Amino acid sequence: MTATDTSPAADADGRLLARITEQTGQPAVLAGQLSGSILNIVHAVRCDGRDLIAKYGVADGASDGIRREATVLALLADTEVPVAHAVLLPAAPEFPHDLLLLDLLPGQPAAPDSEVLTDAGRSLRRLHEVHAPGFGLVGPGTHGLTGTVDSWAAVIGAALDDARQAIPADVLPTAVHDEAAAQQRQPHIHAHLAGIQHGALLHGDLMRRHVWDDHGRLAGLIDWGDAMIGDPLFDLARFSMSGAAAFDKLRIGYGGPAPDGHVLSFYRMVWSLTALASECRAGGDWFDSYIETVRRELDLMPSS
Repeated sequence: MTATDTSPAADADGRLLARITEQTGQPAVLAGQLSGSILNIVHAVRCDGRDLIAKYGVADGASDGIRREATVLALLADTEVPVAHAVLLPAAPEFPHDLLLLDLLPGQPAAPDSEVLTDAGRSLRRLHEVHAPGFGLVGPGTHGLTGTVDSWAAVIGAALDDARQAIPADVLPTAVHDEAAAQQRQPHIHAHLAGIQHGALLHGDLMRRHVWDDHGRLAGLIDWGDAMIGDPLFDLARFSMSGAAAFDKLRIGYGGPAPDGHVLSFYRMVWSLTALASECRAGGDWFDSYIETVRRELDLMPSS
């Protein structure tokens, strides 16, 4: 942004910096735009000698994820699960978006063979020891943790129904949705979902690049906007999409018996359908990897 730049993006950046300056009492300057998502814009910001991340939502419903992340990070701040310090700045006339300010963690995403992934597995186990009422996405802005749905099976069913509604048939044929719904009714999956009577706190989107490695030290787990209450195997399934080597490292730290491969496959399919639905709803076109995963997992699962 320059002194003569009057573009909408420059105006938004100026409002962002003014909001941060108002909150901190110190001048803030942009240090660069970071990779965000189709829902969020993420900037690196320098303020009073501190490196910060400024994150806000631009798509419909994205502010829920910002507030959800703030809620979970506040709860985890005093636990053994390493996360960035965060402050939520509510939407205001001068900047009409909920804004999350986070301390910039040192390091970079963990490599597939990093021992930090084993430390992340231990942290994930601690996270899953946090239990809360309800199931599904953590209610944004709530005091404490509360899921918004009565049962885990209902969360999964709603995710499949939403995907059917949101994904156009020319992107994913109706027959694929029918296969996915049939898998939820398959006796083994049905029994597993019904058996989840008490939900654990989940990251919701844990993958290798959300594990931050600072020269062999676990600096933190990042990107908590999809945090939910549910089955710990859902987190393991999501992370398993990072590859076998990384998953093996994580499982060493996580401990416990080997997870049910059929359930992991089902959850990978559900997560990918959910991600594809979000992409379609937000007007994106990053479809291929999600569709490939859905079809691969359906091929791996027993016919219903």
